[in-house]
Amino acid sequence: MTKLRVFIVLLAALVLVPAFTAYSQEAVLTISDVGEFMEFRDSVNNGKSFAGEEVLLDADIDLSGETWIPIGTGETPFAGKFNGGNHTISGLNMTDENAQSLTLAGATGKGAGLFLHVSGDGAQIANLTVSGSINCAAPGSMSAVGGIAAYLGHEAVIYRCLSNVDVILGGAGGERESYAYAGGVAGYSEGHVIYCVNEGTVTASPERIYTMAGGIVGEQHDGSILFTDNSGEITIPDIGGYMRGYAGGIAGSIFNGSMSSVRNQAAVTSYNLAGGITAYAMNSVLRDAVNVAAVSGTWSGSDITVGGIVAQLHNGSSAVNCYNTGEVTAGGSSSYAYAGGIIGWSSAGFSSSNKIYNCTNIGNVSGSASASARVGGIVGDLDKTELHSSVNSGAVSANSPYVPGGIAGYKSADANIHDVAYSGDASPIGYGSRNMTDVELLSEAEIKSFVVTSFPSLDPAIVRLREGDTKTVGIKLHTHPGSVSDEGVYYSLSESYVEPDHASASASDDTISLTGTSPGVSLLAAYVDTYRSGGDGTVDTSASSRSLVTALVWVAAAESEEPSLPENPEIPDEDIDIPAGPGDSSSGDGIPPLWPDVPLPQVPEEPDTDKDWNERYPSGSGGGGCSAGWCALTLLAVVPLALRRRK
Repeated sequence: MTKLRVFIVLLAALVLVPAFTAYSQEAVLTISDVGEFMEFRDSVNNGKSFAGEEVLLDADIDLSGETWIPIGTGETPFAGKFNGGNHTISGLNMTDENAQSLTLAGATGKGAGLFLHVSGDGAQIANLTVSGSINCAAPGSMSAVGGIAAYLGHEAVIYRCLSNVDVILGGAGGERESYAYAGGVAGYSEGHVIYCVNEGTVTASPERIYTMAGGIVGEQHDGSILFTDNSGEITIPDIGGYMRGYAGGIAGSIFNGSMSSVRNQAAVTSYNLAGGITAYAMNSVLRDAVNVAAVSGTWSGSDITVGGIVAQLHNGSSAVNCYNTGEVTAGGSSSYAYAGGIIGWSSAGFSSSNKIYNCTNIGNVSGSASASARVGGIVGDLDKTELHSSVNSGAVSANSPYVPGGIAGYKSADANIHDVAYSGDASPIGYGSRNMTDVELLSEAEIKSFVVTSFPSLDPAIVRLREGDTKTVGIKLHTHPGSVSDEGVYYSLSESYVEPDHASASASDDTISLTGTSPGVSLLAAYVDTYRSGGDGTVDTSASSRSLVTALVWVAAAESEEPSLPENPEIPDEDIDIPAGPGDSSSGDGIPPLWPDVPLPQVPEEPDTDKDWNERYPSGSGGGGCSAGWCALTLLAVVPLALRRRK
């Protein structure tokens, strides 16, 4: 059995077997009004976890005027499946007085959210929109606040939810080693957040505390965040004193986890660490990430670190297939400033190496400091990291007397840079070791003539059909910095599987044909090989980059009406397409399925980075770069295509 099929079998086994209202057991509880919703809350908090059972929301709920106590306790987490049915819970209003006791990561404190604690094998919240506000103070050694859940436990899933909850976490906080987590969807997550959208603002400013603030989660520990989008501003203001503030468009921080197919569209600001996607990544993988908003830090303290994608990349982490258009600024009067179009600071620590590849930055990058400003078009400070197959066309600047780098502000001898292009007046490296291979200064016009980063997705992302019917699923491709008129020559489909087998699938070079075989919901997965521009501007198929793409397949009985789901809204082609949250329940009579109870797709195997450049593109260039003309054009041919998802 191939690796793809093994993964799909495991994924489907977790989520798909029990979870779909239309084809499985009836909901044990249907909620139609505020009173019934509060009775459900009280039932959980009095000891009924709903483990293995499904709860269905059958109408919109308005909590205005209600003193909301969250669902679930430390003793009895919600462990069932809550299907919002595309309905909205509005008027959520929480303050200090109704925050509840919560223990996580070995610390006890307070938590606030629609749900307090969601945990257990198969626990899910799906197809729900929540709006309102949460304004709480960090009371002690730990606090967690999230629009939908304060704490998402291991293997629990929040799927296809939209949060429009304005989250504020402030107060005096606790001791110096205390922690605060604020997220638009979840405060602290050890599970999986999939196909979710946040539109609410997140502001965190507790004193004397480590603070993590993110559009989707405050901190992601293990688990994964997939196919998510944030459009709410993320802010950690400078309130004085010694603190550490981690602000990210998707997550404040991530440890031992993964993020894939994510986009941030709103400003991210922190006095300390700010990243368009996350402020801090440790032993984690970030793939297919896009930031289109400004990222900034301003502080008079010791250091500021800002990155268009990640502020600090640490301990064997990877940033792959990432794209930044937002302005990156590390300002103020701090002693040290680190700013990069993709990564502010990268060091593997005790691990062998970090990896940064298939990344494109077009946003301007600037930094200022009193002792040292390390400003780079791709990375501010580069140590024990392999950087290759990437490009920067954004302007870089640093306050005098400090010198920015078109690629890296500072490079240690332990870092490896190869097959990278940049534009502008700066030197490739501001300070440090200048040992590089195949690094080229190109004009913006030359850079824009090549495909550097590319994101594929299945189109449509949800396939609806009846038994016996056949539909075709195609590929949608977005490329950067250049665009292509014929997308089909830049990718091919290899293998595809459907699990469970409610449908059969067969893949050609550019499409997948699906035939419904039995009623139910399945997961379609396929590998897409994407290609890059060659040295002469044509497509180079000699070395592909492999990406995993998925879609949901919903099969109805032959005599029934085709299942209906809300359509995803249209967005401009220049933006990355991310699946939206639930739509208007009146748009169809079908109840959307819950997410299968399984881990998310694994990151595809990395491409061969040891391939000899000169084997494929012979030239007379040495190790410090290539000559003008042919080699300048071939540089971007080594920049592999990346992965992209659509809404």
